[in-house]
Amino acid sequence: MDKKTIITALLALVAMAGQGQVKCHVEGTLETDAWGDEIIICEAGTDLRVVDEPRFHVKAKDGHFSYDIETDFPRLYKVFFLKQQETGRWYQGKFIAENCNVNVTMYEDKKPRIVSSGEEGHKHAVKDSIEKVRFWNPVEVIDNQIDDESHRAEFYKADFISTVTKARSLNVDSLPQTYVDSIRQVVDYYMQNKRARYTDAGWQLMQRRDSITANLVPFRFAYDAEHPMLWTIYDVLDAIQALKHADNYVNFDKSQFEPYLTLYHDKLINYSPGHPIHEQIATAETAYRLQPGKPYIDYMVRNTDGKLVPISTLIQGKVALIDRDGTILSTSTDAEELESIIKKALNID
Repeated sequence: MDKKTIITALLALVAMAGQGQVKCHVEGTLETDAWGDEIIICEAGTDLRVVDEPRFHVKAKDGHFSYDIETDFPRLYKVFFLKQQETGRWYQGKFIAENCNVNVTMYEDKKPRIVSSGEEGHKHAVKDSIEKVRFWNPVEVIDNQIDDESHRAEFYKADFISTVTKARSLNVDSLPQTYVDSIRQVVDYYMQNKRARYTDAGWQLMQRRDSITANLVPFRFAYDAEHPMLWTIYDVLDAIQALKHADNYVNFDKSQFEPYLTLYHDKLINYSPGHPIHEQIATAETAYRLQPGKPYIDYMVRNTDGKLVPISTLIQGKVALIDRDGTILSTSTDAEELESIIKKALNID
């Protein structure tokens, strides 16, 4: 065997050693058969309408399933019933696929229960348990109290109870449209005027509930700053995606999401260096900050050789059409050519 062949073989072994370095084994149990026996397990961010591969589909047998994940870095995965995705009712669970075992319990009408033996999974479980004790347990007590049928009249005003009862029994096909519209107007009024729904006792309970949940977001940011974890970096990416599409929501509160950017740059940017999530965040943040009519922000992209380079090196001397996700749709030195591309992208004849 000559020297060149030996070197080639060694390089191949090195390349193989760098793949599949993370191995995660998943064991699952179905506590219901209401959603069938087919489970989806795939990386978070996967849109099954665009990419749906056989490897995402797992068939349970006798109420149990198992699944093995091999990947290059610890990554966030999601698990849910296929039929839930098809009907739009997702009780979705998430876990970090790392060198660990993951146990999943699937339910009919709530999120899966997930227990991970991994380090990242443990960090997130600790945070969740603190949240549950400080916030969700007290909130659940209030919710159970105020929604107790035997005490409903104590907490809800009689007019509101009457309106809800009428709205639930509406048969729009057999009732005059004017009557249906009048009930809907009253429902809309109560939806927009929270105080009008409750008696004084009920309102006190709701204020207590609001005072508990108002501290949830500040707690999360303070905790995440002191306890960095991969979960939070994925939360950063989700927050940027939400900010990018804020115009699509009614009464969108940016203050719930923008602090994630500060948290990331102050505390998380150097966590798990080399992880691909950092490239995704850099591109997503740049796209979020791009404003029509203003100079673009130079950011890093991969060239045809797979190397990270400033985008300016690829479009220098050209006019570029870049979409809201930061992807180059086209570059050209010909204004007329670019104009036709823009019209096509915007569906303009």
